[in-house]
Amino acid sequence: MIVDKLLEHLKEPVESMGYIFWGIEIESRPKGNGPLIRIYVDHEEGISVSDCQKASNQITAILDVEDLIASDYVLEVSSPGADRRVFTLPQAKSLEGFQFKVRLFTAVENRKNLKAKLESVDGNTLTFLVENETVKVDFDNIDKMRVIPQW
Repeated sequence: MIVDKLLEHLKEPVESMGYIFWGIEIESRPKGNGPLIRIYVDHEEGISVSDCQKASNQITAILDVEDLIASDYVLEVSSPGADRRVFTLPQAKSLEGFQFKVRLFTAVENRKNLKAKLESVDGNTLTFLVENETVKVDFDNIDKMRVIPQW
C-alpha cells in the first residue's frame, strides 16, 4: 500500500529533524492530476509555517530521489490542528478524555458513526462514552477518528 511505503521512507527523516510524524492522508484529485499527499507533522512546542516548509523541502527531496509516486502529485505538509485525526493507537491513548467523531467500517451496537468521549484504550480496544452508554470498538474497525475541539 502506498501509505505504508511513504511512511517507511518519510517517518525517520522527518523525526530526525525534531518533528513528530503524525500521519499521512492521500486523496485523489479530479481529471487524473495525480494524488494530493497530505502529511501531518507536529512538535512538542507547536508547529509553525516555517517548520512545515522545512519538513516539506525534506519530504519533496526524498519523494523525488526515491521516485515513490509514479504520477504527478501535490504535497501538502500541515499541522494536525486542534481537530487532529488519529492514525495510531499511541495517538489515541494520548488523547483519552477528548471528544471524537468516529466513523466505523462495520457498525457496533447499530452505530456506524459515533460522537463520543474516548474513555480508555486497552490493547486494541477503545472504550467510548456515547450518550451515557459505553461502546467498545476495535481500533482496526475505525475508518476515521477525529478530535472535536472544545473551545
